[in-house]
Amino acid sequence: MSKKKYKYTKKEDEIFLICPECGEELSVVDIESFMKCSYCNYSFQGEEEDLEDFLLSFTLRPWVAFTCDRFPRD
Repeated sequence: MSKKKYKYTKKEDEIFLICPECGEELSVVDIESFMKCSYCNYSFQGEEEDLEDFLLSFTLRPWVAFTCDRFPRD
């Protein structure tokens, strides 16, 4: 995974990716489905691995924390 960082905002329980081109908030579902910004048509093609890591991190962190709390290693 490269060191490219994506900016995001959180509103209540939903996370929005900030488009690096126009600055609009994009929902995770939109990015997973279209791989383009619906406002400026910025394409995330070629950045799939970085973007996948970014999007999955918000799902996996809470799951890992929950699992580690339920099944601690002795």
